[in-house]
Amino acid sequence: MDKFMTRLKTSWKKHPILWNLFMIFIAFLIVGYLALCFFDIWTHHGSTTRVPEVKGMDCVSATRVLKDADLQVVIVDSIYNKNYAPGSVVDVNPQSGAVVKKGREVYLTIVAFSPEPIIIDRLLTDISWKQAEAYLKSKGLRVEKEMVTSQYPDLVVDVKCKGRSLAVGSQVTVNDVIVLEVGQVPEVDYEAIDDLDLMIEAAIAADSIGGYSTPVENDPQDEEAETTLSPEQHVRNTFAK
Repeated sequence: MDKFMTRLKTSWKKHPILWNLFMIFIAFLIVGYLALCFFDIWTHHGSTTRVPEVKGMDCVSATRVLKDADLQVVIVDSIYNKNYAPGSVVDVNPQSGAVVKKGREVYLTIVAFSPEPIIIDRLLTDISWKQAEAYLKSKGLRVEKEMVTSQYPDLVVDVKCKGRSLAVGSQVTVNDVIVLEVGQVPEVDYEAIDDLDLMIEAAIAADSIGGYSTPVENDPQDEEAETTLSPEQHVRNTFAK
């Protein structure tokens, strides 16, 4: 034993650089081994669990079930959906049934308790109704069109929600229906005009056969005088009444 230690000391003195490199290598192996052991503990290596089914549960119950499975819960988003109960879970990531390590974070999307307000941030009047409709639908809103009399056809005259006019900055919800009042030039009833022309022509023709007399009032102090009107004048007076 003494001879071995003597030889070791002699070798150390003769080759100090080699011995230092050897000691560094040994230290590196020890540190690496300890690091691997630490990471195994930190990452729960070999310790797994299965993500339970929590879709449709309320967020409180879902959180309790996931924590019982040694999982962490993070609510990352909320959406409004009238078909689901407020606060219920509609999406899970990782999906239910996935095998994950214990302590893994599970991300939940839940249903909002109230619809998120939508702000009208641009002027929607005096533009094409198609432009206004495209803008509102991009916001997720339902749109209805109502035609009103206007000299500017196909332009939006007014934008209403629940009977009130909307302006820039007005707030609505995704449940609201937006009514676009769109201008429309009134149609001319050409058939009625044609019928009226025929009636006038018939009356003129009838009166031109025998003439027509009608009294004309003069000054109240004068006596009533009678004058003969032309058929055309008579028809005009008749329709004027």
